[in-house]
Amino acid sequence: MKTISLSSLIALCLGTSIIITLQPVKALPLEKPNQISQSNLNATQNFYDQGVEKAKEKDFTGAIEDFDQAISLNPNYTEAYLERGTVYAKLGFSPRVSSRRQKPVQY
Repeated sequence: MKTISLSSLIALCLGTSIIITLQPVKALPLEKPNQISQSNLNATQNFYDQGVEKAKEKDFTGAIEDFDQAISLNPNYTEAYLERGTVYAKLGFSPRVSSRRQKPVQY
């Protein structure tokens, strides 16, 4: 099974001409639903949904804050990393992006 960093995946999806060095990274296992309390699952989903809505409204700072909250509740929430990375990309790939998008993704 190959792994690719989230920043590499986003660069590929966005069709950018960024040169990225792929390094083998062991992907973290996804959390099983019974490992996270139901209230944390609900809160995680709420923060994620709020982040998506804020991103649609172009409130990128608010969206990043919500995705950060979702990730803090569930560090293996891949979609939150992807959406947060997409928002960072819309802001112009700041230096913070490269350090924040190192969550590995399996394909």
